[in-house]
Order: sequence, then structure tokens, then C-alpha cells
Amino acid sequence: MLVLAAAVALAGAQAAPPRAQIQSAGSRNAIVGRVTTPDGAPVAGAVVTLMERAEYRGRQQWRFVDARLQIVTDADGHYAIPQARLGEFYVVVIPHNPSRSADGRPNRSGFAMTYFPSARTAETATPVMVTVREVQTADIKLIAAPLAVRASGPVRKGLGGKELIPVLRDTGLTMLVWAAAVAPALAFG
Repeated sequence: MLVLAAAVALAGAQAAPPRAQIQSAGSRNAIVGRVTTPDGAPVAGAVVTLMERAEYRGRQQWRFVDARLQIVTDADGHYAIPQARLGEFYVVVIPHNPSRSADGRPNRSGFAMTYFPSARTAETATPVMVTVREVQTADIKLIAAPLAVRASGPVRKGLGGKELIPVLRDTGLTMLVWAAAVAPALAFG
């Protein structure tokens, strides 16, 4: 479900307003920051959003604050979330990982969904407290991740009679995803 939410985030994302615009507007309940690679290079075109902890049926869970909140980093990796709701949030970056490298081969490495400051999961991330007193800064260093997917498990029949196989993917949150049985296309040899 979060993969779908990430795809929706990429489709409807908006450009980040400049930092100066937020500061001149007098908005203090805002979050600003910069997204970089592990070696410090800026990351343009990544989607930044907020998650929060919530209790559901006595269990803690993580959820996106608002499906419409999708800020895209600028050419220098900067982002700004103006007029954020007051409270404690987890800033998360959903990077754009091209499926093919410049030479046309499958891209085997990229970046994982990363939480502030450089955490793979929300549980290990540092929360950001949005207040009316000052703009909060949350610079995020992306975590490198392999993009290759290994498929294993029993083949099952899905809707419409299509064969499905279980695929374990790690995108910052570990989940079980059912993919169409195209194992040769998933193997990078």
C-alpha cells in the first residue's frame, strides 16, 4: 500500500516553495531542509512528505499525514513544507530511482525511502516538532539501497487467472507484495 502511495506521491507532487518565501511570509510552523546523497550531492526531484504515529485498535502504526502533501526537492535538493500542522512528525523522502542506467541496462542500485535524519524506518527516525515559534530544519541524507528484486515462493493464481509469485521488497518499510509471475524479467544476471 505504501508503494502505491509513493507512486501517487510522484504523480501529484508539487515544487518546493523557496526558503525565502516561507521566511518572508512569516510562517513559523514550517519544515525546511535539504536532501543529499551519502556523499553530499544534492538530490533533485525527490518527494518529501510527512508521516505520523497513530494508534489503531490498540496498536501503533505509521500513516501519511495527508496524501496531497508531496513536496518535490529543487535542483539543489532543498524543500520547504509551509503551514505544517502543529505537532510531532516524521519527515520522509521518497527518491526517484530510474529503472535503467545511462547505458540502458537495469539500474541495480539507488536510494531507499529515507526518514530524517538518515534512517531506514520510522521507528529509528528522529521526529520533528512543528511549533509556532520557529521554522524547523530537517536535512536528510539518503540511504543507498540495491534495486534488484529476488522472487521466490509458490506460484498462485490471482484475479483473472494470472500467475502470481510473492516478492519481498525493501523500500524503507518491509512488506510482502504480489507481483505477476515474470521471474526471468526480475532476475538481473
